[in-house]
Amino acid sequence: MITLIALAALVGRLGGATDPPPITTGTKFQTRVDADGIDVHAMRRHASRAPSAGKSGRPQVQRIERRYVVTCPGNTITNGDAFTCPAAVAGCRHHGPNAGPLAIIWQRTLTPNPGPWTRHGATCFPRVNPHPPAAPTHAMISAAWSRTPFTKPTLIIQPPGGRTLIRVPTYLQAVFPEPGYGPGDIHTVTLLGHRVQIRPRLATYRYHFGDGTPPLTTTSPGGPYPDGDITHTYPTPGTVTLSIDADYTGDYAIDGGPWQPIGDTITITGTRHRLDILTAHTRLVPP
Repeated sequence: MITLIALAALVGRLGGATDPPPITTGTKFQTRVDADGIDVHAMRRHASRAPSAGKSGRPQVQRIERRYVVTCPGNTITNGDAFTCPAAVAGCRHHGPNAGPLAIIWQRTLTPNPGPWTRHGATCFPRVNPHPPAAPTHAMISAAWSRTPFTKPTLIIQPPGGRTLIRVPTYLQAVFPEPGYGPGDIHTVTLLGHRVQIRPRLATYRYHFGDGTPPLTTTSPGGPYPDGDITHTYPTPGTVTLSIDADYTGDYAIDGGPWQPIGDTITITGTRHRLDILTAHTRLVPP
């Protein structure tokens, strides 16, 4: 359920020059809170920057301060939740007995480059997790990785037409024509207000020939006749079902930072192909 809250805020500022305005009975502002009690849209607009590199070239540790200001008149970045009001409580009434009051999330970078306070959305649970992680954890990124809609591999088979001959090499080539994210594509998600890019890479292919021989696991996508390096020769006639699996690994980057290996793999089963194996007969034809 989406709740639309209209509360009051003052245009002027109190405290330091970089402090956000306090909540008073001045001008209005609006915030949207989703079913989890988090203003996800605002978090996406105000994603914090990735750690920068120092003179040594190594990423510097980024320290972030985060504060919660309950959306009631009289509250500031310094007192946070000194005042509670019916509007802030009502703003979270649909999010469970422990939700509320509605609070604005403010954040600023302390090191390596100090920055001003910026708004990072709103929450109905300021007391449940007052100090959430400043950046997505590897477990969060791994979970997002596993939910990536990967493209399925399929096979181009030569000879074409779903038929081949016994004792003649059949050429196989892995391709990715179906929708989804494949090798080299970039899937972007938002985690804790940070832009996380996920880039799949192919670790291995697994070719299933359908005749009882063991699958072939390799890093090669194969290729067409005559230069393709993935072939299989069937010794007897019949009908088989070929298929291919793709083992994906990948990399991720946070807020435009350097790419890092995810370290996980996932197997995507590709399409299945029927192949008739025929016997060739020779005969003399009159000229």
